[in-house]
Amino acid sequence: MTPTNHFAQRMNQRGHTKAMIELALLCGELSGDKCIANKKNTQKFIDSTDRRIKRLNTIRQKNSQPHGVHLVDLELEELKEQRRIALKVLDKGGITVVFDADRLITAYNTNSFKRC
Repeated sequence: MTPTNHFAQRMNQRGHTKAMIELALLCGELSGDKCIANKKNTQKFIDSTDRRIKRLNTIRQKNSQPHGVHLVDLELEELKEQRRIALKVLDKGGITVVFDADRLITAYNTNSFKRC
């Protein structure tokens, strides 16, 4: 997906990083032309990531081969990074990304849009 100039401006204005947007697209739910990563979805993602980290730690402790441990360490680092980003999204109250076909249009904090 290619970001529009408007999207890039709003992303910077609202303190969203590219990684946060990617995470919102990964764990958010689709609703028409929006991908909404609210607190509930993000918390589920964090919980599943925690379970995967715990499983990999047990595998790492059981495995004594250097090559196997290295692969597990790489996966653990990636999961910890995803968890860190998910916590940032959770602190913001969630992120909504609006897109059309292959273009990212705008992004905003999920709790910022008040309906009448």
